[in-house]
Amino acid sequence: MKKILLAILMLSVTPGAAFEQTEKKNSEYLAKAALTKLEYDWTNAFVEKDAQALDRFMADGFLMLGQFSTGELIDKKTLIQRSLALLTLLTFSLDDVRIQIRGDTAVFHCKYTFQGIYSGQPYSGVTLVTDTWARQGDQWQVLARHSSKIPSAK
Repeated sequence: MKKILLAILMLSVTPGAAFEQTEKKNSEYLAKAALTKLEYDWTNAFVEKDAQALDRFMADGFLMLGQFSTGELIDKKTLIQRSLALLTLLTFSLDDVRIQIRGDTAVFHCKYTFQGIYSGQPYSGVTLVTDTWARQGDQWQVLARHSSKIPSAK
């Protein structure tokens, strides 16, 4: 009798726990899909040279180290100015995407392949990108980017 009561009790608790776990996985999946779309939309704002969109995607205090820097941290204003003046992004793809979410912070990793013109010169390659996003309310903004160009294979 005790075994039957224990089995009934376990069956009555398990569906709730399973539902919570499924709901959590669905929520995480939706957040990752939203962040992937935000990355594409943010990059597309560079393609379209949309200063207002770029400003919206990046948080105040945004900092970047990588592709366009010469060792210094580049802030939001400088990145937007340099991109609008010097960069024509023609094509891009985001591959090998990995996203980690912890509360209201997300880290987005990808292999970024691009072609364009920078400072009047052809500019293309493959870059490893790490973006840190923060959520305030229901809005995500990128706080920081680090990118490292992968040398051409020889």
